[in-house]
This record gives sequence, structure tokens and C-alpha cells, in this order.
Amino acid sequence: MTGLEPATSGVTGRRKRLIHQRMVSIPHALEFAGKSAKLKLAYQNSSSTPRDINSDRRLRCCQPSGWTGTDCSRRLLDRLEIDALASAGFRVIVPDQRGYNTSDKPKAIREYTLPKLVGDVVAIADALGIGRFHLVGHDWGGIVAWAAGAKLPHRLERLVILNAPHPEVLLAHSLRSPTQFLRSSYAAFFQFPLLPEAVLGAGHSALLARALIKSSRTDAFTAEEIAEYRQAWERPGALTGMLNWYRALRFRPSLKQRIRTPTLVLWGMQDQALEYGLAERSLAFCNDRGLQTFEKATHWVQREEASAVNAALLAFLDG
Repeated sequence: MTGLEPATSGVTGRRKRLIHQRMVSIPHALEFAGKSAKLKLAYQNSSSTPRDINSDRRLRCCQPSGWTGTDCSRRLLDRLEIDALASAGFRVIVPDQRGYNTSDKPKAIREYTLPKLVGDVVAIADALGIGRFHLVGHDWGGIVAWAAGAKLPHRLERLVILNAPHPEVLLAHSLRSPTQFLRSSYAAFFQFPLLPEAVLGAGHSALLARALIKSSRTDAFTAEEIAEYRQAWERPGALTGMLNWYRALRFRPSLKQRIRTPTLVLWGMQDQALEYGLAERSLAFCNDRGLQTFEKATHWVQREEASAVNAALLAFLDG
């Protein structure tokens, strides 16, 4: 592990928690059959008291926020979920996945295929000495988590998905649902080279900021947080890296395996991009499954219903 940054500390209520902002170097050998090139990913490592750090609990959080996901994915989870999880004794690892914010941004589209993204999850866990772990994912992080559920049953304790469809479900459901087909049409535009970067980056990323605000409840994001998103979107190569997640979908492998890991899906019912039917179809892949819906929440359910989401997470992960 290279590029370690100094740890910082904070106080939450009466309990001290430790937060480490670090870079971990991921060997590409997992996906490149022995090539020695490496990828650096930024992550946040949060624990509670020293007693809890040494406990058996492990929570590995895979949490980019899809096409608007950046460093804010780590910061948002820090503000809303890390305190609750760390106080309950969990160790929380929250990365910026490849292509996002301060993590490396490979240029080739095939660097963003699901096998490579799942490989990053494994490599981070291995680098931190974590064998089995819980995995929580939202949006694109949820899609990676679904793929990990199919491919890594020997590494996962429990799986939690927030407003993200199983990779096998989205196209099939869209072909049967005209409304979902229209909701997903932006992904076709993202397949073009260069033009989406120009459109999304114009006016200080005005379109991205507007989409973030319009897709969430009022006051879900502060002006300061929107500014942080914009700063991350404008990093060199950031928009291309984020868009390459969509462009790599055409290289998606088959993921029809049954998911044996106990799985909980949390779903905001007012999601403008993803219909509820996707949640139902996705759960059909799971042997041991649960579903909790939030009638007034949008795609950003972890922001808008933080207390209820925390309660659901803790009840499920402690089960």
C-alpha cells in the first residue's frame, strides 16, 4: 500500500472515531494475467473506539454515486452513515472507485468493465487484510455490488443495495417497459465519444449540477456540496472516467448466477431514473432476500432518509 496520508481524528458524541484518507495501490494482475501495472484508488477508512477496531465486524462500503459520483460519495457517507456504523463497531472502508475524483482514471473503456471493478473491491479488501466483509453499494456502486454478489460469494457476509439494478435486469426490463426505456435513454447519448464530455462540462458543469438538484428532494444537497461535486467533475480526465463506466457496459459479462449471500435492497420510490420494477426483478436473483421501500425518497435515499437507512443497515448487518 503506497501514498498513505496522515490520519485525522474527530469526536462523535462521547466516542472517538478515526478517519484515514489514503491511497491504495491496486495491482492490475487480477485482470491482466500478471501484468505489473498498478492503479491507485483513494479511500476513507473509518473505525470507532480501539476496542471496536479489534472486533470481528467488518463493513466494506462500495459507494460511488454513479454518473454524479465523486469525492462527495465518501464525504456524504461520512456525514450520514459512517458515524452510525462506526459507533456500532463496524470498520467502514469507502472508496472513490476508478475514474472518480482523486482515484486514477484509466483512459481505455475496457478498464471500466465489471470484472475489473469487482477486482478493485477484492484488491482493496486484500490490501487492508480483510477476508470476508459486508458490501454496501448505491447506484453504480450498487451495480458493482450486484456483480460481486454473483462472483464473490466466498468473500461476502451480507450485501446491501440502494437504488441500483442487477446488471442482467436493466436492459431486459427496459425492453418491456417503455417508461424505463425513456428514463435510461441518456445512457445511449453517453456512448458517443467527446460530445458528452463537452455537454456535461459546459458552464462549470451546469447540466450535472442541475440534474443532481432536480433528481433529489429540496435541500438534499447544500450549495457547498454542489461546489465540491463541481470541483471533482472538473479534475483532468474525470468526466471521461465517469462516462466510461457507461461505455464499458457493452462488454458486460453474463451474471446469471444465483446470489447466495443474504441481500437487502433499499429503494427510494421517487427515483426519476430507475423504476421500482427493477428492484423486484433484481431480487429474483437472490436466494435470501429482503426489500425495504421509502415512499418519499428519490434516488438519493441515503441522503433523504438517513435515519431510516441507518436503522435498516444496522438491523440487517447485525442480523
